[in-house]
Amino acid sequence: MDLDWPQSGYEIIHKWFTRLVVAGIIYTQLKELNLKYPTLSKEQHQELLNAKTILESQK
Repeated sequence: MDLDWPQSGYEIIHKWFTRLVVAGIIYTQLKELNLKYPTLSKEQHQELLNAKTILESQK
């Protein structure tokens, strides 16, 4: 049985499985970081709204 690697199904399965494993690792690591959006005080929120208004008026 002569296997020509580029034409065999092994390469396709290998790439697919490798991508699956890498995606799983990335997902797990990101989940463990417990990332959350920052909370803003009312003053900080108002400052952002003011900055947004200034930037939009410069168009």
